[in-house]
Amino acid sequence: DNPFVVHSRFVACHSWFQMILTDVFSTSTRPEIFFDSSNAIVDQDKIANKIDMYCNPNGVNFEATFGWVLGEHYMLRTVGGEHVSDQEMRERIGSLFRFTYRRGFSPIPSSAPPLTTDAGWGCMLRTGQMMLAQAFRLHYCSRHIEPGMPESILDGTAYRIAAWFCDQPEAPYSVHNIAMFGVCKGKPVGSWFGPTTTALVLQELVMLHSAQLHQDMLRVVVAEHATLYRDQIEGSDDEWRPLILQIPIMLGAGTFANPIYHRSLLRCFHLPGFLGVVGGRPQSSLYFVGYLSDDHSSKLLYLDPHVAVQPALIGDEDGEFLPSSLHTLREDDVKTLDMSLLDPSLMIGFYCRTKKDFEMLAAVTKDMFEDTEAPLFCWRDHKGMNTLVSEAFMDSDFSDDSDDEFQLV
Repeated sequence: DNPFVVHSRFVACHSWFQMILTDVFSTSTRPEIFFDSSNAIVDQDKIANKIDMYCNPNGVNFEATFGWVLGEHYMLRTVGGEHVSDQEMRERIGSLFRFTYRRGFSPIPSSAPPLTTDAGWGCMLRTGQMMLAQAFRLHYCSRHIEPGMPESILDGTAYRIAAWFCDQPEAPYSVHNIAMFGVCKGKPVGSWFGPTTTALVLQELVMLHSAQLHQDMLRVVVAEHATLYRDQIEGSDDEWRPLILQIPIMLGAGTFANPIYHRSLLRCFHLPGFLGVVGGRPQSSLYFVGYLSDDHSSKLLYLDPHVAVQPALIGDEDGEFLPSSLHTLREDDVKTLDMSLLDPSLMIGFYCRTKKDFEMLAAVTKDMFEDTEAPLFCWRDHKGMNTLVSEAFMDSDFSDDSDDEFQLV
């Protein structure tokens, strides 16, 4: 059962998508990114000021001593105790793609009245785009970093990746295509997606796009009931393809995530290939990329799709991304959320380039969760295993009227 076969039900549901989907990535080998100072676009001073504020905000007794951003560790104070913001951390956050609400794009098919903006309903779609874009950048962009070179400087490869997320039907991961594939999942255009719907739609879009690329094919695996089955993922060494794992989770039945999960969630930000966290507020999705911590508490760092309703992101007539638009994808207003205010409905993601990466992820996360009664997800060798699991996985009485897709972990 080849996961890259374009199934007839996709074509029947979205034949228009098949006709307009184009191969915007035509090179035969994995592209490389080389830094060119002429492409620098991040306002580091703005980002520095924001992070300084969050490390020691007015009226709040919180001074971060270290931070983690998507697998990378940063110290935020000198040995002598004088507070400093780490330049590398600023550059790391500033290099991430941030997709926000947009307006003025072509009407989304099947929407009535015709929708030309996703403001008010598309935040989960946008945060899903952010997570997927980060996976593509890990997959396609090999960075050659020399001392003093900011990570945020990108070449045409990153522009091509950005083009895949433009606000037009021709872009494989546009709001148009995510919304239309949601229709097949029972979500009318303009309705709010939950983490599970988002994961399943992105899985299908990657499947279709990978069939068009015919190279370095990516798989997307969506965990069922927060459980990963190794026999459905691994296969033989010859069959291995780079992998994106998307894991919808529900961290408790209350208004906020149960604190027993906080430690496990924060430790995920330490792992190579971690793609971050999507969700986090009721009916209001954010993209969490790291955290700041002092000796007593932690605050999550996130990119916010709600901060602006920008003009539609449109490529040129050849489907290429316009470099002049890149600044609209950069975050100069990084925000924090106290862990105690985190909504329980989330999706986490991982990228594994090689089978060895996958095996390491499985081993490390199993070890991480062995010393807790509240694992974020669990591993099974094969589906149907009848093994003892935490009570947190067994609460069959839980229901959440706000989004019946979520699975309680």
